[in-house]
Amino acid sequence: AAHDIFRLQVEDAARELARMENKQIANELELATAITGSDWGAVSGGVSTNNPFTDILNAITQIREKGYEPDFMVISPYAWSKFITNTWVRDLVHSGLAKVTASGGEFTLPGYPMISVVVDAALTPTLAIIGSSKAPACVLGEGPSEAAHYRNEIAGYDAFIIRQWLQPKLVVPDAIRKITGVAT
Repeated sequence: AAHDIFRLQVEDAARELARMENKQIANELELATAITGSDWGAVSGGVSTNNPFTDILNAITQIREKGYEPDFMVISPYAWSKFITNTWVRDLVHSGLAKVTASGGEFTLPGYPMISVVVDAALTPTLAIIGSSKAPACVLGEGPSEAAHYRNEIAGYDAFIIRQWLQPKLVVPDAIRKITGVAT
């Protein structure tokens, strides 16, 4: 064959393990206390009608009132598209208070902490999660990983079995908030 099919399938399996790990983490993050947000993509007359930072500052304030300093926001690619095209956000990017990169970004507001943004497709498209990694709001317990390789001569194939044990867990619920309804 012109391509190493076995190698491609092994790479696909590794990518799928990472995707499923992200999905488990996202499911756990989505158990955070909910705050009702506004649609960041709503537009009237070419101008965004809702300021995402109103929702974000509400979440930051609630977390700070519990004694934690939030430093991350996790968001889906769909909600991220609504966030970065919002006219309120665009003004902060132009002023240098927000940085946008292909994989996410970061922003700061005077008197508030620096927030790193992680964009991940495993998260529900209508949510944004704000939290403190130093608390830590969520941890990932990792157990053993096993990998076995075997060959079935009669059937004529090689196979791998990979088992990975992990458990994401919200351990400090006061250090994380889920903003709902940010994208429709």
